[in-house]
Amino acid sequence: MRLTSFSDYTLRVLMYLALETGWFPVGGTTSLDYPILSPLEKIGDRAAHLVLPVIVLGTGGMASLMRLMRSQLLEIQSADYVRTARAKGLAPRIVDSRHVFRNAMLPVVTIIGLQTGLLLSGAILTETVFAIPGMGTWLAGAIETRDYPVLQGGILFVALAAVS
Repeated sequence: MRLTSFSDYTLRVLMYLALETGWFPVGGTTSLDYPILSPLEKIGDRAAHLVLPVIVLGTGGMASLMRLMRSQLLEIQSADYVRTARAKGLAPRIVDSRHVFRNAMLPVVTIIGLQTGLLLSGAILTETVFAIPGMGTWLAGAIETRDYPVLQGGILFVALAAVS
């Protein structure tokens, strides 16, 4: 199997973790024996069911955010005020935390806010594929039954989340 894109790699990892190793369940939010589990085992069962959907939703925007953070860090490390802080004799840890990281996070937080709408729209497909009840499943059901008021409300919520 030839892998050509980032989503192909993600799919291959999901298939390995779910089907070949059997470590994580493929769908749903709980196992069949959930009612008889102890409270601590219930938390572990829920967490195991969330691992694959989190990988699917999280890896999409992660690469672009990492590239942006790296470029911002390299740019800010060569700024005049960072060189001045280092020349004053401040500890590297203080210079990094007060000057470099704080200023490098500004565009990253902005992009995270813009990707929130993409995350919510991706949740519709992810919840449908992994059979997780949630807002995505609710909107998919509204599309299938042509429930226009519910659909308008859901789309309005996603739009407001993307704008704010």
